[in-house]
Amino acid sequence: MTFSAVILIGALVLLLAITCTDVCTGFVTDFLSLPLLALGIVHAFLSPPFSPLSPLIGFAFFALQRILGKEKWIGGADIIVAAALGFFFLDWRLEVLSLMIAYLCGSIVGTVLLLAHVKRKEDSIAFIPFLALGAIVAFVFGPSLLAHI
Repeated sequence: MTFSAVILIGALVLLLAITCTDVCTGFVTDFLSLPLLALGIVHAFLSPPFSPLSPLIGFAFFALQRILGKEKWIGGADIIVAAALGFFFLDWRLEVLSLMIAYLCGSIVGTVLLLAHVKRKEDSIAFIPFLALGAIVAFVFGPSLLAHI
């Protein structure tokens, strides 16, 4: 097993822990999100060619939402996780694809929860699970999807 594979497995374990924590508590500590960021940075430098645009897209997109939403829409961990996941994508288009998948899935689930009266408009929904899903789908299927565009 290569060092890159070990990093990816570690990242998946951390991502699972972060996802479970976000769903169960609605809060993710830096104790979980910062190691994911560190693994992403190590992965990026071990897997050239690395595009710094990927983590920048994730960071900027979520930081802007946090500012516009006056810190109500997006949590700080969402920003860290989005940037961290960007370090695992060697092509910035995969980061964009992962965000599109995350928002599509989150919108569908959110709509179903609202229509079923499980959640109200004022309630929050953990978003990191959708970020994780989008990242995994983009990582596994993204290169072949982008080849057809």
